[in-house]
Amino acid sequence: MDKKVLKIYYKTYFSNRGVILSTNDFSLGRHVVLDISADSDTKIGKRFVCEGYRNKNGAVCSKIAVQKGAHLTIGDNCKMINSVIWCSNEITIGDNVTISEDCLIMDTDFHSTDWRIRMRPDDCEHRRSKSIHIGNNVLIGRSCIIGKGIEIGDNSCVLSGSVVVKNIPEGETWGGNPAVKRQDK
Repeated sequence: MDKKVLKIYYKTYFSNRGVILSTNDFSLGRHVVLDISADSDTKIGKRFVCEGYRNKNGAVCSKIAVQKGAHLTIGDNCKMINSVIWCSNEITIGDNVTISEDCLIMDTDFHSTDWRIRMRPDDCEHRRSKSIHIGNNVLIGRSCIIGKGIEIGDNSCVLSGSVVVKNIPEGETWGGNPAVKRQDK
């Protein structure tokens, strides 16, 4: 990997085993954690910028986690600040996507939704995961949550503070908890 292009700053933790990274303008800022399994299929496009900063509790705030067997694709010209992407199945993010501060994008429940299974030691093996697809030219505002199984169409906007539990068609603006279509005024 070309060290002139891949910029890793102080307090950035990076594991590139099994990861295919672009060699053009890939930039990780401070306080970013990449926890990527060697047995994953991870592709991050050109000019991806990921920044993080420590919050008032001192927590590291930007994280990309890709588990064994999962598929994560991030397109070209994407930006992410102080957010989390957690991939246990499949997450696809198109080109020119901005993920604002404090967002959470996760394709899994992490645990079973059945309380009887959650009591068992193999609880995590029974979690549900569904693919997430975020199209091109999408803006995800501050403090949004994108749940499993969601598709966000090209040229769409998710307003700050939204919880996305339904698919968002192409070219629409959605907001709220749960997120609903908003009319432009």
